[in-house]
Amino acid sequence: MLRRFLIVEVAALAMALSMSPGKASDLVPLPIAGTTSVSGPIGDVYVAMLRASYMALADNREKLAAAGWSVPANGEYPNEDPQQKVDRAIPTMQLQMGRGARIIASLLTPIVSAQSQEAVRSDALIFGSYLQGPSLQNLDNFLVGMMLADTEAKPLGNFAATVLGANTAAVAFVDDEYGRVTAKSFGESFSSAGGNVTSEIPIPTDPTDFRNEALRIATETPDVVYLIHRGGYDLAIETLRDAGYEGRILSGSAALVAGDITDAAAEGAGMIISTIGSPEARAQFRGRYEERYLEKLPAESALISYAGTEVLIAAMTKVPATPTPHADDIEAAWMGLGEVETKVGNARIDRRALIYPISLEQVGEDGKLTRIGSCDANTCSAQK
Repeated sequence: MLRRFLIVEVAALAMALSMSPGKASDLVPLPIAGTTSVSGPIGDVYVAMLRASYMALADNREKLAAAGWSVPANGEYPNEDPQQKVDRAIPTMQLQMGRGARIIASLLTPIVSAQSQEAVRSDALIFGSYLQGPSLQNLDNFLVGMMLADTEAKPLGNFAATVLGANTAAVAFVDDEYGRVTAKSFGESFSSAGGNVTSEIPIPTDPTDFRNEALRIATETPDVVYLIHRGGYDLAIETLRDAGYEGRILSGSAALVAGDITDAAAEGAGMIISTIGSPEARAQFRGRYEERYLEKLPAESALISYAGTEVLIAAMTKVPATPTPHADDIEAAWMGLGEVETKVGNARIDRRALIYPISLEQVGEDGKLTRIGSCDANTCSAQK
């Protein structure tokens, strides 16, 4: 009996050792490929966001290995430019993962319709590390790592009216789905809190001149200007000031370009932005990024892509490691996470999306940001 027991124990031990994580021969390569546009007006920002996802994968190599997955030694994957593969030539960052087909991460929702159609055709599950646009209610092939930018705009609109005491606001927004949805969210929130949106001014997606818009705003002299863009903040802010506008400028986390709002720091002084992640966390990320890639980080908001990928990784550690992971397993793992600790704070799973803690930060005359408050889903409060 003892001999039989020992044989069984030895066999079990041998099987356990053969299946133990960490042995390269036992690990299943995580089937991810990257796709990012480098030919758009802010292609460098999208490259940074793709790289942020790769950094998260590399940093979590051991966690993935413990679940049976492997990533390349440097965390990097092949990538291509998808500029000609969507209905409209809008830059996008994608992170693709096999499920027999793939998971696609979309950065901007002007391409959501095209990617949705592709997802249906290929039976793909889309992971959006940074997504903006239509409701997710009817897009059951999406998981979203970044909350919609209008989620930042809603509490900031209330804050402008109730805390800053602004009566009038002009909303200058990039003229695409991203800008229009966010502008609507800010305007509705500002109006419901007693404010009046005096003008809504579309900005070209690749602006080279902001003078006409700036002069119109300066003439109206609204109490606040809510500025929505993915790039071009230097141009917009400096042109507003040159046109004579001296009021408060507000924006969201997309304004976090290289840590400084504008090269002429005093131009942005007093500007308030809603942000994801602390100044310290973003500065640390910037240092690690620049040390790794030997390039200046074009947008500190790339840290949000890192955080979203951390949540995806947490889900994948609960999915059986096979070359063709099943979408239902990934979705179930994602939905069951509850909260995940990330580099920007605890990310809370809200069905197919994530909700991150939102802070308020103000630009000083030196261009540096100081935290002045925080927000929930509807309101923001300033620190005493």
